[in-house]
Amino acid sequence: MRTVCSTARLGRVLALLLAMASGTVWGAVISVPAGGDLQAALNSATYGDVVQLEAGTYAGPIVFQGRMVTVQGQVDANGVPLSIINGGGGTYESVVAFCTNEGREIVLENVQITGGSSYWGSPGGIYIREASPTIRNCLITGNSSPRGGGS
Repeated sequence: MRTVCSTARLGRVLALLLAMASGTVWGAVISVPAGGDLQAALNSATYGDVVQLEAGTYAGPIVFQGRMVTVQGQVDANGVPLSIINGGGGTYESVVAFCTNEGREIVLENVQITGGSSYWGSPGGIYIREASPTIRNCLITGNSSPRGGGS
């Protein structure tokens, strides 16, 4: 897997301390239109922000890079996610990666994750290493990995 993950624990702690010192604990809502650049929105997010996705498809892969944010998609009347993150099927990377000590405060919810194609034994859908993100109401389907872990 070629996903680049860097250590950001100190940055997360400093961001939390600055947010607490300024009296701001929860951040802004960053709206991303269908087809918009989800990774750019994640890159601009700060502690406590909610990256809100419209119904539609977004290009993956995406890497959280230790950002303590929520990515929240839209659902239909039955709770089925309408926001799709598509890895494109040929990048040899997982569609979503958590690999920078992300904790439970990082949330991915109400999205479909598809089109991942990982080669080095990592999962095609979601890659988690040394992290414990909260993943809620996500549909992970249509991913592959020739060495196992396709979903």
